[in-house]
Amino acid sequence: MFALLLHKEIGYEVNLEKTLKLILIHDLVEIYAGDTFTHDSKARVGKKVREDEAAEILFAQLPEDFKSAFSELWDEFESGDTLESQFVKTIDKMQAFAQNVHTKGTVWKENQIAPEKILAYNESWRHHNDSFSELFNHLWSFAKKEGYLYNSDDKSVSELSSLGMI
Repeated sequence: MFALLLHKEIGYEVNLEKTLKLILIHDLVEIYAGDTFTHDSKARVGKKVREDEAAEILFAQLPEDFKSAFSELWDEFESGDTLESQFVKTIDKMQAFAQNVHTKGTVWKENQIAPEKILAYNESWRHHNDSFSELFNHLWSFAKKEGYLYNSDDKSVSELSSLGMI
C-alpha cells in the first residue's frame, strides 16, 4: 500500500510494477524464512542465510522461467542497487515504524527499545527525501507527545507495580 501511495512523492521515477513485484518477492521469502524483529540482534544473525535458503527452496519448485524471474527479483531486492529496490527497502522500514506508532509503541515498550535505537535504525529512510522526513517527523512527534516511546523510568515503575510495591 505504501508503494502505491508514495511512489510519486519520492522525487524520482520508479517502475511501479517492478516495485510491487519486489515487495511481493520480499514478503514471500519472509513468510518462509520468518520475519526477523528489527531490534533483535541475536535473531538477525544468520538472517540473510535463512532468507536466501528460503528463496532457493521456494523458487526451485517453480517452472524454470518463473524460477529465473523470481530469483532475479530476489537478487535485485537484496542488492539494493536499483531505485526500485532502494524504494522498497525504504518503505519496508517506514511501514514498520508507522505500525509501531499505530499500535501505541507496544512493541517498542515490551522490548525496551530506546528512542535512540529507533532513530538510528530509521536513519536511512527518514532522510531519504523531504516528504519522508516530514512524515517521520510528524509520526515521531506524535509518538513522543502520546507517550508511545520506551522510557527506562517506566520500566522501574512497572517492575515495582508487578511486585506489589506500588
